[in-house]
Amino acid sequence: MKKKVLALLLSGCMCMGLLGGCTSGGDKDASTSPSPSSSPSASASASPAASTGNPWDPVPSEKKENFNKSGYPIVNDKITVTGVFFASPVQNYGAPEDIAFWNKLEEITNIHIDWEIIDGTEDSAVDLYFASGNYPDFFYNGVTVNRQSTYGVEGKLFYDVSSLIEEYMPNMMEWAKEYPEMLKVIRQIDGAIYTMPRLQVASTSAQGQMFFRTDYLEKVNKEAPTTPDEFYDVLKAIKDSGLTQGSAPFFPYPNKNALDVHAEGFLFPAFGEAIDAFFADDGTGKVVYNKTSDQYRRTLEFLAKLYADGLLEPEYFTMDVTTFTARTKEGRVAFSTYMADLQPENFEDGKVQIDCLAPLTSEFTGKQQTRAYDYVSSAGGAINANCKYTEELLRMFDCFYSKEEIMPGSGFDCLSQSTGLRGVNWDYFETSDGTRGYEILLPDDWTESQWTYSTLHNTWGQEFSAFVLPDIVSAKEGTNAYARETGMMKNNIPFAVTTFPDTKMKYTAEESSLMTQKQTDITSYVDQMRAKFITGVEPLTDASWDTYVNTISNMGIEDLLQIKQAAYDRWNAA
Repeated sequence: MKKKVLALLLSGCMCMGLLGGCTSGGDKDASTSPSPSSSPSASASASPAASTGNPWDPVPSEKKENFNKSGYPIVNDKITVTGVFFASPVQNYGAPEDIAFWNKLEEITNIHIDWEIIDGTEDSAVDLYFASGNYPDFFYNGVTVNRQSTYGVEGKLFYDVSSLIEEYMPNMMEWAKEYPEMLKVIRQIDGAIYTMPRLQVASTSAQGQMFFRTDYLEKVNKEAPTTPDEFYDVLKAIKDSGLTQGSAPFFPYPNKNALDVHAEGFLFPAFGEAIDAFFADDGTGKVVYNKTSDQYRRTLEFLAKLYADGLLEPEYFTMDVTTFTARTKEGRVAFSTYMADLQPENFEDGKVQIDCLAPLTSEFTGKQQTRAYDYVSSAGGAINANCKYTEELLRMFDCFYSKEEIMPGSGFDCLSQSTGLRGVNWDYFETSDGTRGYEILLPDDWTESQWTYSTLHNTWGQEFSAFVLPDIVSAKEGTNAYARETGMMKNNIPFAVTTFPDTKMKYTAEESSLMTQKQTDITSYVDQMRAKFITGVEPLTDASWDTYVNTISNMGIEDLLQIKQAAYDRWNAA
């Protein structure tokens, strides 16, 4: 294993990067993607004499003597492949030799991975790596939609596995029957496939999350609000009661993503029929931009009212996470998009008392709805076009999608990439009320987060696999996680509506070039004006709103809509 912190590279390396060869490949030119049909075992058939009838017994390929098309191990004699993992700097990861997931995978497959771990998941760090030209056999993560286009469609760095997945990835294809979007999200405009899909359907897979302290509602004799007006009244009652010690009772987690996905994601659907506050389908197949809609204006007006009346944290746009966390633990926050820091000791009776608020309705809509989590995505599992172990890696990747144990007694299935080995690293349990859950199995003396322990010893977490536990919580009764997850299962996920596939759609090189700068400029302007409207720096009058809408129009929103319409039409036709 190699671990690096990337240094700055010459800008010319970006051009050279696409010509780099695979560390274990032969003499093929990486600038030209090999034809899948010419792959050594793409047309190989199982040897009848080798089959024993046991599905776990290996069935060798006629053209690759060391490779078994089915059964385990995948190869008879151990091979070594190279892989790169872009590790988040805010998470502690165990060395691969200390991780149960990787050890068991090698035991089952007979494939050893020589890892290169890159510190940093920011675009700059990943882009520097891709510019280096020194590529491994496969990329475990970091292969975003843009990189699929740049290094796959245009650069031919990645292997097109579109003709191989049905033969070598039956487990993944089985999931794709239930979730067809798995294949849509990885297929390029020309039909090529370079990466693997990530499927996550869990009790925490939710957007528009709004948590609240149930003990505070009891103290002010209020029920959970069901409309924006009731939401305002509850906030005011809590503020006037002094429970939050003079602080605004509504304090969303202080970053842009939390405001976009959860705060706006919760409030926007309450003021009209649309659920996507950004680009959206208007219900007829037409792409629209809802940041200029009357529904969005009503949302901003409501937030501005909360701000003006001291019910929304006035320093929300500038306060740091540390201060937010401290205020939450001090009891100075009643409603928030994030309440994971509250522990039993932060409540008077020593019991966690939080819940998730159900979607609101109003005079503008009678529907309770929220944006669904993006259950399917793709940013990892790409194979170098020069790699000589394409079929072997595809079979190894397919282990991550197995609905049953890969080998009896192994504890290794589709949940393992996220949680480790069942019965060793985690297991199921049942609560007193019949709720089913799963827990990370921890040493008695472990005092930190269960997920920190997991990434140090069990697995690095889900990058591409199938994690489907929609009705199962990940913590025991009495814990913060149990309260939040059961709240989401009851009051969020049942109301989730499929969102516009903005981040999943594929674009041509020309479309991407035209779109990038305009979208960046428009998003930046919209975010600035949102802050000004909410805080009252720019009063939200008819004149100021018209100026806002006209400015977005002049910045080229119609050009963006045309590009996204073309991409959306292709997505729907796929």
